[in-house]
Amino acid sequence: MQGADVYVTGKASHYNHRLKQCLVEISTFEHDATPVYVKTLVNTEDNLPMIWSMAGDSLGSVRNCFSEKAKPLDCAEADKRWKTLMAE
Repeated sequence: MQGADVYVTGKASHYNHRLKQCLVEISTFEHDATPVYVKTLVNTEDNLPMIWSMAGDSLGSVRNCFSEKAKPLDCAEADKRWKTLMAE
């Protein structure tokens, strides 16, 4: 969000052996008019998000999830992909 205060609240990295690439998970809190919690899984080879989600609260009770190129994605499917990518 342009003009928002952005804070990194967590990070993790994992080398995915199947893809032969390092993946980085970044959690941020952004605050402008309303708070937004964003969790992003980034492929470091091309520095682009693979999966990301946005929520209006830290519990993620109402989330919107997206795959590469910002295509909407069911959050249950996003969670499954995320877990698989970070475990391979």
